[in-house]
Amino acid sequence: FMQFMRFILHYILDEFETAFDLAYAFSDPQSMKHRKQDATGLYVGEFGFHSALISIMEMRGKREGNRRKAQLYAQTWLKFLENLMDRGVAHARHKVLLLRAEMMRSTETSGKATAEIQTLYEDAIESSLKTGFVLATAIAAERASEFYAETNQTALAQSRLQLSYAHYLKWEATVKIELMIEKYGDILAEEASTMESSGERLPVSSVPGTCESTSSVSALTEDESFVGTRTMR
Repeated sequence: FMQFMRFILHYILDEFETAFDLAYAFSDPQSMKHRKQDATGLYVGEFGFHSALISIMEMRGKREGNRRKAQLYAQTWLKFLENLMDRGVAHARHKVLLLRAEMMRSTETSGKATAEIQTLYEDAIESSLKTGFVLATAIAAERASEFYAETNQTALAQSRLQLSYAHYLKWEATVKIELMIEKYGDILAEEASTMESSGERLPVSSVPGTCESTSSVSALTEDESFVGTRTMR
């Protein structure tokens, strides 16, 4: 369980190479065998989803030798989740839609698939909102925002970034919120103001201009108040 949460921490904090190495090591045959025998077996679907996402990031990364391995790994988990969706597992649909969007974004470079990719992102966001998976909504909206920025759809990029920020706040991902504020403070100030005026109580560190320096991952893994005590919803 702790290895799984350590992987999630690195992933949420955009430390993609470390997250990929952890994910790949965690899913070797011996680890899979043990995971079926303990409580972490409950997290196989979530682990597969996040592992596939991080593998797609590795496909876009600097380590050229890992790209083919990452692609095969992502495709394996996507197929696993597609099988769950075909069997009617409700929480699988938003995962599959986002993975398809991310995979197509990484492999279709001609620009001809922009509309289809956009539809997949929007469907993934809508599906995760309906099923109540807060972290999945935050991630889907964040990835969609990056795609819209790449395709010069500025208004959509800002809208989806603000949606992502709101859901990371709801999930109480404190350090991730600080990273977003550091990177996108001006854009997120409007969302923070809107949430505050609606009566939602915001932590001081979530208001642009007030965050302190980001803590290290090693410190986070020792702080049980962060991710380790939360569910994947």
